[in-house]
Amino acid sequence: MGFFGAKFVIASGLLLVGSANARGSIVSEPVNTPVPTQSASSLQSVKSAPIKPSVTPSISPSTTPSISPIPQVSASPAVSVTDAECKGLLREFRKAQSSEASALRHRHGSELNELKASHRARKREWDQHEVETRRKFFEEHTKGSERRTYIMDLLERRKAFLKALDDEVKERKNQQKVRKESLRSEQKSRLQEFEASLSRRERPQSGLWPSSGL
Repeated sequence: MGFFGAKFVIASGLLLVGSANARGSIVSEPVNTPVPTQSASSLQSVKSAPIKPSVTPSISPSTTPSISPIPQVSASPAVSVTDAECKGLLREFRKAQSSEASALRHRHGSELNELKASHRARKREWDQHEVETRRKFFEEHTKGSERRTYIMDLLERRKAFLKALDDEVKERKNQQKVRKESLRSEQKSRLQEFEASLSRRERPQSGLWPSSGL
C-alpha cells in the first residue's frame, strides 16, 4: 500500500465515526490507527534483491555403493576315459586294495607277536618272583601241610595269571577282527563306486583310492 492509499483509509475511518455520532448511537473518540509506511527507497531495495534458488542436496556418483557381480561357479566337467584306461584303472585299484588288506594283516601279525613277546617276559618275571617267594616260605614253614597249602595256592595264582594273559590275546584278536571286517566292507563299497564311475566312462575320484598307511 502506498502513501496515498494510507491517507484514504484514515479519512474513511473518520467519516464512519462521525456518522455514528450524528445518529445518537455509540459515541467514541476517533481512533487513529497508525499504518506502517514504506519509503520508495526501501521498496526499490526489496524489488532489486536477488532471489536465491533453493539448493537440493545431490548424491555424488562416487558415494553410491557399487554392487559387485556374484561369481558364477561352474561345475568342472568329468574327465572321460577310454576302455583301455578303464581296464588299467580297475586293475590298479584292485591291486591297491589287495596291498591295503595285506598291510593290515601284517600289522595285526606284528601286534600279536609283540603282545606274545610281552607275555613271555611277564611270565618269566612272575616265575622268578614266585620261586624266590616259595623259597622263603619253605625256610620259614617246615610242616608238610603248610607247604602243600602254599603249593595249591601257587598253582591257582599261576592259573589265574595265565588266563589273564590268554584273555588279553583274545581281546586283541577280536579287535583285529572288527578292523578287518570294517576294511572289507569299506573296500567293497569303494570298489562299487569306482566301477560305477568307470561304467559312465568317467575318471573315479581320487578319494576312493586306498590310503598310503593304515
